[in-house]
Amino acid sequence: MDAEGYLSVTDLLEHSYCPRITWFSFVLGLRPRGTIKTEHGRRVHEEWARQPRPGQEGGLPAGLRVGSWEVVSRRRRLRGRMDAVVAEGERLLPYEVKSTSTPARPYPGQLLQLAAYALLLEERTGRRVDRGYLHYLGDGGVVEVEITEAAKRQVGEVMEELRQVVETEAMPPRAPASRCRDCGYRKICV
Repeated sequence: MDAEGYLSVTDLLEHSYCPRITWFSFVLGLRPRGTIKTEHGRRVHEEWARQPRPGQEGGLPAGLRVGSWEVVSRRRRLRGRMDAVVAEGERLLPYEVKSTSTPARPYPGQLLQLAAYALLLEERTGRRVDRGYLHYLGDGGVVEVEITEAAKRQVGEVMEELRQVVETEAMPPRAPASRCRDCGYRKICV
């Protein structure tokens, strides 16, 4: 949450991964140290954004516009920065890049991220957003994802959960231990 009370889409992702990240960040004011995994992801994103795409080979959708696309909702008090968008006429669809290989199905946090960006794009453009794309750089896979109304409602639910942790200052339960390995707070979390 920033000084103006806005949450970022990244805040939602971190909260859905483990609510204690919210507690450490916003209640205790501790920022995590970067992990090897997050540093790798940042570096791969930067390299991808600099690549030329003359004919958008490799299954990339027509209308792909690469760049840092910031979207803000005053009404929702939510902001985010997308990796790219796909333009279809007057409609914009979210396009997110992941440094991993294509999973059997997208991870819940990835679906939440697309749904949050869909809500932000809907407010910005006034057009319904019912799908988005995930591009997995590990193997080059591009997956078109349906963005349901239920997924959009989940964004609001996660925002409410996150705000509750901040308001009550109560330490929430930890996520499954398997997630701790890649967490920047793992050395101080009980």
